[in-house]
Amino acid sequence: MELYHGNFQDLLGRILWIAPSCKILAPTIGFLLLYGLAPSQKGKLSMAMTIEQQERFETLVRQLEKDSRHHPTNYQIKVALLAILGYAYILFVFLLLLGIIWGARTFLVAASSEALTNQLNLMAILVSLGVLRLFWIDTKIPKGLPLDRLHAPELFATIDRLATILQAPKCDRVFLTDELNAGVLQSPRLGLLGWQQNYLFLGLPLMQALSLQQFRAVLAHELGHLSGNHSHFSNWIYRLRKIWFELAERFPEQENSGSFLFQWFFHWYAPYFHAYSFVLVRANEYEADRCGVELAGLKNEAQADINLAIYSYFLHKSFWPTIYQQAEQHAEPPSDAITQLLQQLKIGLSPREAAKWLDRALAHRTDYEDTHPCLLDRLTAIGYDLDQIQPPEPPTQTAAEYFFGELLWSFADGLDREWKNEVAGSWEKLYLRAQQQRRNLAALDEKAQKRALTVEEMWKRACLTSTLQEAHKAIALFQQVLEVEPNHPLANYQLGKILIEKNDFQGINYLEKAIATDPELVVPGCDLLYDFYQNQGKIKQSKFYQQKGQKYYCLWKRTQQERSRISHETPLFPHQLADGEVRQLSEQLSTYPEIKKTYLVRQKVTLFPEKAFYIFAIVLQTVKGAEANRKSHEEIIDRLENDLNFSGNFRVIILPNSNLKLEQAICKISGSCIYY
Repeated sequence: MELYHGNFQDLLGRILWIAPSCKILAPTIGFLLLYGLAPSQKGKLSMAMTIEQQERFETLVRQLEKDSRHHPTNYQIKVALLAILGYAYILFVFLLLLGIIWGARTFLVAASSEALTNQLNLMAILVSLGVLRLFWIDTKIPKGLPLDRLHAPELFATIDRLATILQAPKCDRVFLTDELNAGVLQSPRLGLLGWQQNYLFLGLPLMQALSLQQFRAVLAHELGHLSGNHSHFSNWIYRLRKIWFELAERFPEQENSGSFLFQWFFHWYAPYFHAYSFVLVRANEYEADRCGVELAGLKNEAQADINLAIYSYFLHKSFWPTIYQQAEQHAEPPSDAITQLLQQLKIGLSPREAAKWLDRALAHRTDYEDTHPCLLDRLTAIGYDLDQIQPPEPPTQTAAEYFFGELLWSFADGLDREWKNEVAGSWEKLYLRAQQQRRNLAALDEKAQKRALTVEEMWKRACLTSTLQEAHKAIALFQQVLEVEPNHPLANYQLGKILIEKNDFQGINYLEKAIATDPELVVPGCDLLYDFYQNQGKIKQSKFYQQKGQKYYCLWKRTQQERSRISHETPLFPHQLADGEVRQLSEQLSTYPEIKKTYLVRQKVTLFPEKAFYIFAIVLQTVKGAEANRKSHEEIIDRLENDLNFSGNFRVIILPNSNLKLEQAICKISGSCIYY
């Protein structure tokens, strides 16, 4: 009997020769079999959507919302069938591959080729392991401090009581985090087969912002997602949705694998399932809110929602920007950021500030980018009297104080260290960026002593002065820009911002002019004017700008989305900049040793076409012994986007690009090469 000594690729070739009828399907065995050896087909699979896809998605979800209201049973059947389809396709591919191998094996057994038969047995095992590996879900567990019953007995007792009432599975691990949030995470031990391991994450800032009963409502909400008292079906879809999402995002990252067998399917399936399950998952959020009402009472559930909405805005708009502003002066992040936050949450906000953030939260409307409903819809759904909505009083004793006592600040110290380590890299980049900005400002100041600056140089000098020095010092510099170019949008915007922050009503006119001349400044401009009039107690005027900003918000987001994408099919045109501006850009680009050549073109856009959008395409070179060679493309792009003396709307890309046709299209544009 002839022994087979060839490799697996040779074996595959023999199978194709033996079984020509399988030529189309058999190569798939090779890719899956040679997991980690054969090259994969790299495709893009992402839940990020284009404008057109987003519009189709929203149209479909609206239709499904109607279906779920008028024909709930039919809707759930459709979702269930779609969920099963994912499993069915995986099983189909698996059985198909095994069927091909088994057919070849049967042929070889009949031909008395024992060696090849043994090889095919091994191939079947490897195919099984390959499919298992593809769908083995290794869930990333968020960082946090692990809690145990010894140090927080009352907290665990509360969790156990609520889980028992809700018939929810026990929490295997509980972690304390630095976020104003709480959540449950299920990690399937057996991949798609389940056997969930349950994690509960509790934000220490959240516990410090809420009273005991308000926190109990939040806890009931999170455990409600796992509740056995409510719809097992919606909970199953809730979990499955996360699994498909993770697989859809992971497939493109899997190199040298057989993932291409499933990639094309999930490229269609994941977004479609995302839309079909969207309505059900949002309903699951409302159902979880009702769990909070049942176990903690209507008032506590409502006040928890209101408090979290208020403090979310406070953290996003005030606290964290103030913390990160320190990176301009300090090379290391503060060692007590979370402690500072907890102290602020204990003190609470002034009535005026709390009312301002609450008004912002109530103005937000439910959209199709997040399954979580807006605050107003959540309060309406649980039957809370909307006339009674107001910022809750700070609790006498917070949930964090109740459960942790003297250990609270020990936990805060631990989270301080975690936070500092986590942000160290990004903080260093901010600090280095600030140092580069100082050098750029010094160069512009020196240049201003020797010659007249261009408009773009004047604008950049004013911006850097405003950022790195006291803002009032930049007023005269912005005014100089406007003397030369009265309708300069960003100069009007920045000057108006500085003035209204000083409670100077002249800033209104500058912001109005910025809004009128640049549609992309409508949303941030209205945001500033809303805050200004709120602080002045002029509610009618503040509402006007709030509504105007909301009206433009969706269009503004679509504009950002459109400008974030470019391909070889995107129409490109000459930049049409003045010669003086091209010279100053070329002069600035010459200070980057890693840049060999730069192209500048104008990209056609359909939204706000009157607002030009530019592409800087950079060709890099190796500089012997230079630090620049160790910088990543992302670092170079980030530096250019922040440093260039250019107020136009633009993005930076690095050439050679993976899209050769795009690179060729850019280089063909007349006058596009501005530095070489």
